[in-house]
Amino acid sequence: DNTVITVWDGTYIFLPKSQNFNFQRVTYSGHKKKNYLKPMIVVSTNGLIVSVLGPDELWAGSVSDSDILKSVMNLNWFKEFFKKGDIFILDRGFQRVQEELEKAGFKVSIPISQKGNKQLSTFEANQSRLCTKLRWVVESVNSSIKRFKYFKDIVPTIEVPFLFQDLRVVCAIHNRYFIRLF
Repeated sequence: DNTVITVWDGTYIFLPKSQNFNFQRVTYSGHKKKNYLKPMIVVSTNGLIVSVLGPDELWAGSVSDSDILKSVMNLNWFKEFFKKGDIFILDRGFQRVQEELEKAGFKVSIPISQKGNKQLSTFEANQSRLCTKLRWVVESVNSSIKRFKYFKDIVPTIEVPFLFQDLRVVCAIHNRYFIRLF
């Protein structure tokens, strides 16, 4: 069948503390206690990178995965590529956008949180495990991107205008030369 199954996750490109106060403030994440930019990686279940998403550049560290996906849902690329019934495998950072995706006719798989219950039911626990096992693909792709020394360490601030293009080149290299996952 023509159902598209994609795994989504934001990864981090760490930056040094900037001398530009506004840039420093926008890229700082209170959660990670570091400055970083965030690309959204969309991966198929065999490890092929479908797309690297970012605005003209990359999202700031202070922007959540849910907010990124909400803005991506309004793009023409998203509306043309995804059809009703397609499956999105996401992590818990996307919970705020889950309802919107389901209203649009997509199937969404997010690990289930306990929500105050002592224990998940057998069905809920198995669904949560299945989603977690399927998400390893995007984590594997993120680690293959970080194998490039340029993205592994802190990227100099002077390189920020070129980061998105550089990341797209690295992803193209990944798609061409890295082994597919099974």
